[in-house]
Amino acid sequence: MTWMSSIYESLVDPLRPNDAHGIALQLVGRDKTVLELGAASGHVTKALVSQGNTVTAVERDGRFRDQLSTVANEVVITDLDWLDLRDKFTGRTFDVILAGDVLEHCRRPDLVLLQCHALLAQGGYVVVSLPNIAHADVRLALLTGQFDYRPTGLLDATHLRFFTRQSIEKFAAENGFEVAEIFASTAPIGGTEFGPPPADVPREAIEFVQRDRDSVVYQYIARLRPTTSPPRFVGYPGDAHDNDALLAELGLSLDALSYARTQLHLVNEHLVT
Repeated sequence: MTWMSSIYESLVDPLRPNDAHGIALQLVGRDKTVLELGAASGHVTKALVSQGNTVTAVERDGRFRDQLSTVANEVVITDLDWLDLRDKFTGRTFDVILAGDVLEHCRRPDLVLLQCHALLAQGGYVVVSLPNIAHADVRLALLTGQFDYRPTGLLDATHLRFFTRQSIEKFAAENGFEVAEIFASTAPIGGTEFGPPPADVPREAIEFVQRDRDSVVYQYIARLRPTTSPPRFVGYPGDAHDNDALLAELGLSLDALSYARTQLHLVNEHLVT
């Protein structure tokens, strides 16, 4: 087996300072049953297992299945946007659900979080890490009209949702959770993939942004604790769907996804021949 690396792979050490992975690992703890969403090539999975945790790894990219199988206790290949988690794990619960650097890639992260209610054991919680779109480097770039997507980082080209401290708290509350703890990894102004602020940004603007304590936050790492049953209605203002109806409406089964992929494969073969 050839070991493949994910573009998001990095050093994982629970004692590494100022590191989102390390903070998340400390929040997960030891000897837990963990559902890891978006496991990629297993760089965090290995660290979770080394802490005595039993890990079920969920990953979209099937190319990582074999690698994950060597480190995780169980591997599930699926796309979170197909909303099949409750069906996949019917009757099972987990002490911790870890969603590290994954919800910002989902079309409806609220629906993913809603499903976590049914998957958490008594006393269980969710650990998330989310990039801070309000980092000073993004704000200052916007002053000059720049909002350029990149392969990774704060403006990763695959990010579909963007978060700040306040929107994380709102996101949690709207889906029946509260932020029990929130931590941050930081990068100074000019210390991200953006580099130094554009030369034409006034010094006064930089000083204004610096006064915000969150201007140097690169990622938030939060422990979300369920508070009540999920809110009855979810979605956008004016929606009149309850949770189950909305999940059923938007969630296609794995069988449907598999069938669609098979048909696409047959079409591609036909085009090649």
